[in-house]
Amino acid sequence: MTRLGTIDFDDSIFDALRDDRLVIFAGAGVSMGAPSNLASFWELAASIARGTGTDPVEPLDQFLGQLNDHGVNVHERAAKLLSPAGSTPNALHRDLLRLFQTADRVRLVTTNFDLHFETAADSLFGATPNVYRAPALPRGSDFSGIVHVHGALPSAKDLVLTDADFGRAYLTEGWARRFLEDTFRQYRVLFVGYSHDDVVMNYLARALPADRLAGRFALTETNGDWELLGIKPIRFAKGDGADAFRELYDGVGRFAERATRGALDWQSRLAELANRAPPTDEDAISEIEQALRQVHTTRFLLDAARDPEWLRWLDARKHLDSLFGLANLNERESLLANWLTRNFAVEHPQDVLEIVAAHGLRLNPELWRDIGREIGLTNDKPLDASVLNRWVSVLLANASTGAQPHVLMWLAKRSSDQGCVETVLALFIAMSEYHLRVKRGFVLPGGSDDQRRRLDAECMMRADHWSLNEVWTKYLKPNVAQVAPSLLWGVAQHLEEMHRELVVWGNASRDWDPLSYRRSAIEPHEQDEHPEAVDVLVDAARDSLESLAHQSSPLLDGWIERLAASDVPLLRRLAIYAVTMHPRRTPEERLTWLLDRVDIHALAEHHEVYRAVAQDYAVAGDAARRSVVDHILAYNRAAAGDYTAEEMTEREHFDWLSWLVHAKPDCALACAAIAPIKAKYPKWGPSDHPDFTHWTGVMDWGRNESPWSIEQLLDRPAPSQLDDLLSFKGDHFDGPSRNGLLANIREACKQDVKWALSLAQSLAGRQLWSADLWPALMQGLQDSDMKVDGWRIFLAHVSNPTLQSSYAYDVANLLHAVVKNDGKPFALEILEDANAIALAMWQALEVEDEDVDDWLSRAINRPAGVIVEFWLNGLSLILRGKVDAERAMPADYRDWFTMVVDEGGQKGGMGRSLLASRTAFLFGLDEPWTRLHIISLFRDPDRVKFLQAWTGFLMWGRLYPALVDALLPAFIAATSRLDTDLGKHRPRFMEFYVALAVFHVPDSTQDMLPALFQHGSLDDRELFASQLEYCLREMQPPAKRQLWERWLGRYWQDRLQGVLARLEDTEIQNMLGWLPHLGDVYPDAVALVVRFPAIEIGNSDGTFELRESELVTRFPNETAELLIYFAGCNLGYHKDDLAVIEARLPAISAQLRARLDEAFAVAGVGKLLK
Repeated sequence: MTRLGTIDFDDSIFDALRDDRLVIFAGAGVSMGAPSNLASFWELAASIARGTGTDPVEPLDQFLGQLNDHGVNVHERAAKLLSPAGSTPNALHRDLLRLFQTADRVRLVTTNFDLHFETAADSLFGATPNVYRAPALPRGSDFSGIVHVHGALPSAKDLVLTDADFGRAYLTEGWARRFLEDTFRQYRVLFVGYSHDDVVMNYLARALPADRLAGRFALTETNGDWELLGIKPIRFAKGDGADAFRELYDGVGRFAERATRGALDWQSRLAELANRAPPTDEDAISEIEQALRQVHTTRFLLDAARDPEWLRWLDARKHLDSLFGLANLNERESLLANWLTRNFAVEHPQDVLEIVAAHGLRLNPELWRDIGREIGLTNDKPLDASVLNRWVSVLLANASTGAQPHVLMWLAKRSSDQGCVETVLALFIAMSEYHLRVKRGFVLPGGSDDQRRRLDAECMMRADHWSLNEVWTKYLKPNVAQVAPSLLWGVAQHLEEMHRELVVWGNASRDWDPLSYRRSAIEPHEQDEHPEAVDVLVDAARDSLESLAHQSSPLLDGWIERLAASDVPLLRRLAIYAVTMHPRRTPEERLTWLLDRVDIHALAEHHEVYRAVAQDYAVAGDAARRSVVDHILAYNRAAAGDYTAEEMTEREHFDWLSWLVHAKPDCALACAAIAPIKAKYPKWGPSDHPDFTHWTGVMDWGRNESPWSIEQLLDRPAPSQLDDLLSFKGDHFDGPSRNGLLANIREACKQDVKWALSLAQSLAGRQLWSADLWPALMQGLQDSDMKVDGWRIFLAHVSNPTLQSSYAYDVANLLHAVVKNDGKPFALEILEDANAIALAMWQALEVEDEDVDDWLSRAINRPAGVIVEFWLNGLSLILRGKVDAERAMPADYRDWFTMVVDEGGQKGGMGRSLLASRTAFLFGLDEPWTRLHIISLFRDPDRVKFLQAWTGFLMWGRLYPALVDALLPAFIAATSRLDTDLGKHRPRFMEFYVALAVFHVPDSTQDMLPALFQHGSLDDRELFASQLEYCLREMQPPAKRQLWERWLGRYWQDRLQGVLARLEDTEIQNMLGWLPHLGDVYPDAVALVVRFPAIEIGNSDGTFELRESELVTRFPNETAELLIYFAGCNLGYHKDDLAVIEARLPAISAQLRARLDEAFAVAGVGKLLK
């Protein structure tokens, strides 16, 4: 409730008014007060009956009906009585209208006949709202204006007075009932000037729907049965005499003042209130309670409230309750959380902690993050260590699995800075907590049903490795001596819990678990160069044990025994590691402990056992070493696979004894024990890394080395070394290779054409057309400076069909080298020979059938495609410099291209894609042929041919006016196949589509855009808008004006009206990006933008680019209007952009400035100093 004067208004009325969902119903009581001085319905009936010899009786509508039946002109008499001289609108008329602030927002229904609301509106707003008079009523579900539901002066005949009139309005004709039913369902309603037993109220109640979803209220002085009508009374006290309705007038006046109070007035008033102690008087409390219902007014209050008493005041009134629940906070609640944190968590911690304690120490996740960030990062605010510890205690009590680890890391740093080591430890342990994740396990193809249904579990730690390691290495490890026992306890507990979870899900056992398997060594080791978070726990436990050892702590023995007895492999490995550094045990005692307490042949502890034995075996006495050797030799292994038990056992003995010899090479015991095994298995040798069960390393695959250098190749005539070149295989793993040789041959051919041609002659002479030396020859020569005669000689070799079939791609590339990149200087001299080879190759190439998505990419990497490229580039060379009639397609090329288009399979598809990519070139040479053979492909019903044409054109195609006329129908038709056929090529298609719309088509709204919107998706429309922004960036100012006048302005207006499709927010975001690039039409565009609905600005770059745009200073009024629109949107990080733009505004009108300042205040946009 919001108290205004003596009246408690329901807060939902304010909400409905704010959201344009409130309708005021005004009754006779509104026009009874001075200076209106109109009669009540009873007084009106009495006046109408004056002189008839009768007095009014209830019900008044029937009484008036009887008068009318007896010939009394009830309607004319009423009209005259309700038009007394001197009657003017009173304060209630004006205040009820003031609630709506502007004429177009008025939603007022009245059963009064007078026109005082119209007169008051014209005076208030300088304009009259829409006015409706019964029986011509608007739709009740969507209207604005003043509705005289029972008629209005001066039309006496339409006034609803008698029972017959009411019957027509609510029953037989029902126009009043229909309007009111829709109104009551759609809007929240506030009745003013009615009594519950009014005749009019009796009829209005018949139109009230049974549901009360919208809400209905009545300002009333009576205690009648309003609830029976489904109306909630809002009572005021009626006085006596002329001031009988003073409370009503005062309450409505205050209501109007509150409703029309601007953001800046609210800001000033709330700052005044917030700078004092929290209020106790009802009026001020009412103001603050109302302010706390909206985001911007909440911000105004919190910007100034700094007294901790405000915390207690707000908490006592339940405004902070959501900060201690689990639900996501809304924007207003987030402001409260941020305010509490920034102003009180550090400066007034006791006040906040008392409130937190009163709420059971519960913190909303957002408040948790805010407090953690404030305490962890705000180092300029002093904080007593005891308070810091308390805050961390509260935060850790609320640290869910989703708690952000970096917040805990910040807290650890501050705790460390203030010497709170135990608190750092608590934070470290909290960061190392985990949650269980279960997912479907990986199954090899052909796996059983049980395997396919297997679930794998893993324990995901709260913090990543980096965050946890930062806390350990920087803040905790320097103090490890102080916390080692507690730290060991916490780490061991976490590792045991994780292992237990993995065992439950079948992902671990006493002998193996994935956590231990991933950790190669307890000590720092290169094999663990890619650590995970759990590795930090291992490091911390290891360093803690080292600390205990360094201190010669008696606790070390206890920890060794506890860890050694654990079912967790990592803990047992830590125990073995700890034994190796025990300061009070001799090498012999450590070896004895290992043999007694550890299975030295177990895989889980393998590395630590090997390391521990190696460390002490070298310095132990003979008796201890004898025990180790005897222990090893006494061990027997079972058979495995193809290996017998004896072989498995002897291999185990060999590995161990080799390790002992490695540790102490002069040990006679170990050497003697291993000698018989070496004799029996002479090929056995020690493993590269015997102390590891697995090893990860980089394998050296060797290099492509040649047996002969380029110089060595060129020093000898090619024919004399042909056999060597052919026979060398290079099968040595790390020596010279065949590929290395071919690479050097290629380079030799490039450097010495004569040597290369002699090699070709030798190969041809021996008919070695399939030798792999040919590709090296062709690749080298095409990059060489070979002259025309050499090319003729070599092309004669290349004309061999066997060579062509063996190395078609290399031959095609050789031909293409003649003409590509403007061609060889002599290209035209040998083009006929090259064409003959190309034609023969094309005809000989096999037709393949294979699904292809990107035909052009496939074409340029296949022989068929390269041949077509060769023909296209050759034709370009032939026509270079020719104009008019001379620039035409030769007949032979026309025949070859026709052959390509008609070809089937993949070969023809690649050719068609390449020809389509050069549509513009071919169209300029031979329009009829291109229309028939190429342009038709762009509308081919065959999906494959359609895709071949479009993928080629979209990659390399270009447009010019004559071609646009030919291709435009194909582009429009292709929109219907965007989903089914073009797939990933849609973005490139949209680039061309926008280019057509912007630069070539006079009015794109006629065909292009309707087709796109009919068939394209929202993604396509977003691409269209985004690409249009790119075009606008590149256009000159006159072109932008022409585009706007041709169709862009009309398109924008159409979209606002829902033409083509409803505007989606993402489209609006892209369209806002057009603004900085519209030049002179920027004012026209802004006039349309401000009609957009408010959206989330998102990633639109429009505001950022306007920061430095000259449009801001050229068009300050339009920019101010635009800023007002932006301020009403969800701005996110764009608020700073708006502040920068506003700071650049030249002078604007006072009225516009006031509107802009109001909008910025509501949006929370700060202002920069100018």
